[in-house]
Amino acid sequence: MKAAFYESDITPPLGCYMTGYGVPRYAKDVHTRLSSKAVIFEDNGEYSVIISVDICEYPHEMHDIVTKRVFEFTGITPDKVCIHSTHSHCGAPVWDDPAIDCYGDEEYKNVFYRLVADSAILAYKRLENSEIYFSKGIAKGIANNRCWIMKDGTMKTFVNDVDKADRPLYPPDEEVSILFVEQNGKKIGAIYSFACHQDTTKEKECGYSGDYSAIVSKHLKEKYGQDFVALYLAGPCGDINHIRNGGQGDQISYKQIGEIISNTIVESEPKKIPLEGKLSSEKEHISIKKRKYSPEEFVDLAKYYLDADRGGTFRLSNLVFYYQNDKKECRDLYVQVISIGDFALFVYPGEMFVEYSHRTKKVSPFKYTMVTENSNGHGGYIPTPNEFGENSYLYEISPAYDSDLVPEAGEILFKKITEIANKLKTEN
Repeated sequence: MKAAFYESDITPPLGCYMTGYGVPRYAKDVHTRLSSKAVIFEDNGEYSVIISVDICEYPHEMHDIVTKRVFEFTGITPDKVCIHSTHSHCGAPVWDDPAIDCYGDEEYKNVFYRLVADSAILAYKRLENSEIYFSKGIAKGIANNRCWIMKDGTMKTFVNDVDKADRPLYPPDEEVSILFVEQNGKKIGAIYSFACHQDTTKEKECGYSGDYSAIVSKHLKEKYGQDFVALYLAGPCGDINHIRNGGQGDQISYKQIGEIISNTIVESEPKKIPLEGKLSSEKEHISIKKRKYSPEEFVDLAKYYLDADRGGTFRLSNLVFYYQNDKKECRDLYVQVISIGDFALFVYPGEMFVEYSHRTKKVSPFKYTMVTENSNGHGGYIPTPNEFGENSYLYEISPAYDSDLVPEAGEILFKKITEIANKLKTEN
């Protein structure tokens, strides 16, 4: 098998709008450079491309623009390409928030899409015979479920009245899954996945940052050489971040998180397992219905947001914008599975709740499994159907946060992606 990595600097000019918290924020500094990182595999004429980009939200047009350019330069078809958002809340300015009158930088976007595609094109030009290995470790002390089940049976996001809390909605997934790639015994790069929101950069001055994955990259370059590329794929973490229950006390920093994860990767390296077998990849389009509100339901929800103790005004403004302007019936998404021998990468769109990570690994027909989200299109928050009950006060189910799909969306995606995985396993 052949493989190659390429890393492109995509750091924008200062002064651009950065999405991530639903408020106007404009970059005044660069805390870490932003990157587009690509890896490409080739096996007997079969290709698979993975691109990981330091952005928070996935622009609707991004998938088609980037895959078209990759095809024009390499002949690799869009169904063989995965484009992932690292979901850094200090990422590149390419997302529009019209509800708060904030927009990505149009001049930058024109260059951005070409640079993202070029990271894959330049990796393609560097393909060489390679050895692929799988390993995994556990990174403790980072991830927490911010959604809680209260003693009265309700569900809430971020709980300040901790004495009324019963338990977290789901346990976090603390596994760090890793693919090491070597050429002639030298490590040239790694793909790794970990499930925790990249909203951990809390510098005093607002600035661009690749968040904790940028720190992982820094440490691994120091360990394996400056040409080593650490390509991060966010695991399902729509309900997972680094903030402990209620946000009480000091929070772990992005630099500490990056150090913990990079140490986990290095410590797992001696346990690596060689992967043998053919390369396969399949990506399928799915059109999922969006939730619609009657005028009565809209008024009731608006009243609830006005009374909300957290982000009520923001959620109300977004709800009004969503109700008035979004007339689409469905959202077009993709699910994808990439396999190498006994290994498979499950690729979801949107911010999947962590329970889908646990379930996917449990039902995977492959011996070694990695799961990622926020890829190949914008899906918004995707909780399990259980989170949409009348007793739910989770902000992740609000249209204000782009959770506008029907409650069964996660199950539809889960069913389809497992079907693809079972098909690939049978064919292998």
